Amino acid sequence: MPREQHPMPTPVDAALAHHRAGRLDEAATLYLQSLEAQPDCAFVLNMLGNVEYQRNHVDDALRLIGRAIQIEPSSSTYRITLGHVYRRLDDLASAATCYRAALLLSPESCLAAMSLAGALKGQGELTAASEVLQGILARDPNHLQALGMLGDLWLELERPAEAIRVFRQFLAIDPASSDATFRLGVAANQQGEPALAIACFEKAISLRPD
Repeated sequence: MPREQHPMPTPVDAALAHHRAGRLDEAATLYLQSLEAQPDCAFVLNMLGNVEYQRNHVDDALRLIGRAIQIEPSSSTYRITLGHVYRRLDDLASAATCYRAALLLSPESCLAAMSLAGALKGQGELTAASEVLQGILARDPNHLQALGMLGDLWLELERPAEAIRVFRQFLAIDPASSDATFRLGVAANQQGEPALAIACFEKAISLRPD
């Protein structure tokens, strides 16, 4: 009976396996080996940029991911990755620009939208961030991360009624969340509803007694 043939793994396959396992040096070596054969492979450039980002070599990460975008400008993924590198540099304006560009390419991308909301919040653009989050929730009302961030923004903007509504929506999906229960209590206190606030604080403690 003939022996079944299996294709040999490529350097990229092996690099991805090392990358997933957190062996960044080994992954980088194999990505570089692949780029020697295909220097304009946008996917590998982006993945090597990811490795350099994880190794805190941000200048190399910017160069590699920027090159990937030049080769494949239609990729929203690469622009999100570049935005993350700019966030590492605390350049939130550049990060937001990258996330906006990603959203233009992939308007349904929750990752791009959440990343943009975070960058805007970091710049103090709370109203703009809330608008982005409301856009996410219009498409996916059960997006817990968006609900949590939006509730926090309403608290910062001193709009407790909206915060109460959002945290109640969160808790309808995840009633065991002590954090959301506590933040509902904060919103109730800000709204001038001490009975609700105390009930929420007591429940939050019972959910996480430590």
